[in-house]
Amino acid sequence: MGTANVTAIGDDKQVETKVSEKSKGAQQVTVAGKVLQTYDYSLFKTIEGNRNIIPFHLQQLRNSMEQEYLVVPIIVNEKYEVIDGQHRLENAKQLKKPVFFIMLKGYGIKQIQRLNSNMKNWNAKDFASGYRKLGFKDYIMYEQFIEKYQFGHRENVLILSGNTRYISREFYSGLFKVKNYEEACQIADRILEYKPFYNGFNRRAFIIALVSLFKNPKFSHAEMLGKLRFQSTQLVDCTNVKQYLVLLEHIYNYKRRDEIVRFI
Repeated sequence: MGTANVTAIGDDKQVETKVSEKSKGAQQVTVAGKVLQTYDYSLFKTIEGNRNIIPFHLQQLRNSMEQEYLVVPIIVNEKYEVIDGQHRLENAKQLKKPVFFIMLKGYGIKQIQRLNSNMKNWNAKDFASGYRKLGFKDYIMYEQFIEKYQFGHRENVLILSGNTRYISREFYSGLFKVKNYEEACQIADRILEYKPFYNGFNRRAFIIALVSLFKNPKFSHAEMLGKLRFQSTQLVDCTNVKQYLVLLEHIYNYKRRDEIVRFI
């Protein structure tokens, strides 16, 4: 490897001899690559496009590694860019333990993506539960909110964060923030008032449309509910936010004596 900081684990010749002796008449087993080890953590580099470190997964893995430090190698390429095992590497640094690794030349972002696609796909519930256990207060509020209102994951995030632009990486990386929990509950309570008039009250585009209306100073929530009591059949599924706004504007302004209120 050109550096005294890296050593090999085990004796390849000894291993191959033992295997050969035990595999009489069986398919030949040979050694492919070596498991190396080092304490020189500075050798390793991140590769752009790989997943971010997930704090709760890092902690769970650390708890296991503290109980027993197994020889589980990470995978790197010839540039020491980490292909698989970012969490193991980070924990080895923190615990001041050796890093076990296998070097596979030519590996890069395509191999990372293939590895990630074959692994367990954590859903939003898994991430929220993990961060809650670590004491992340915003994720604790998220779980309370979703249990109370039963909206979908993205709908909960947009109401709680006050941001209609959903960024999954922020939520999964532990960066999700609740803007104002009480205000979010008020918005959710208002949205639920549309349930008697429309089965699709919890559709994402409809919720985004309502949230934008609640911010409109010329919009009256009470007046809209009053109009829907006589025009509930007019509220139908739409394909996007703009269509919902056009439809709601038509319902809101029907036979309205005051000025016409525009929603777009």
